[in-house]
Amino acid sequence: MIVVGAGIAGVACATELVRAGVDVQVRERGRVAGGRLASRRFDGRPADTGAAYLTVDDPDFAEVVRGWRAAGLVREWTDTFVAYGPDGRREVAGPTRWAAPRGLRSLVEELARDLPVSVDRLVMTVRPGPTVDGAGCAAVALCMPGPQAALLLDPELADATRAALQQRWSPTLSAVLRFPSRRWPDFRGAFVNDHPLLALVCDDGDRRGDGAPVLVAHTTPE
Repeated sequence: MIVVGAGIAGVACATELVRAGVDVQVRERGRVAGGRLASRRFDGRPADTGAAYLTVDDPDFAEVVRGWRAAGLVREWTDTFVAYGPDGRREVAGPTRWAAPRGLRSLVEELARDLPVSVDRLVMTVRPGPTVDGAGCAAVALCMPGPQAALLLDPELADATRAALQQRWSPTLSAVLRFPSRRWPDFRGAFVNDHPLLALVCDDGDRRGDGAPVLVAHTTPE
């Protein structure tokens, strides 16, 4: 079986298939696994540029997170964010948000450690049979956003294409802002509502637990 995409979904899918005794190949178009749990290193320090955190509400996933915590891969971060909007600043309570000291991508790397992952492998077509770029296989799992999956599907797979296109995704840009020292009051993370540019700002030093003077900002789709 071929799993296309080595983000958290693809790697988790492949892990369960291997556990069930299925031979799996994972193909990833990027240079590293991780997908939307993206991290970039600046002077050796990781900063999360994709997902800002993770939350836990599924018992099976909670068991995975307990293992990550025991291994020092994740830490409880905060259950309170700040929200900025037309009415000013207020604190917003929510679920516990978890962060990863080595970046969220490290969690995908941990899950993928014993998997056959091929990076820099861009899949162009998936056809009935099934075949992936002309190579036959027993089955294919497309573990990516629906609109991306739809681009790979043969026109004969019309039902799958329609299902994929029902998903809606919005783009964003991430900015990693590094300062000589911390010059802002503690806020952990902030939702920015009704702003033409900013949607979210996170204190990456607080998130990672090392106190580094680094902020990560996410834009609105526009």
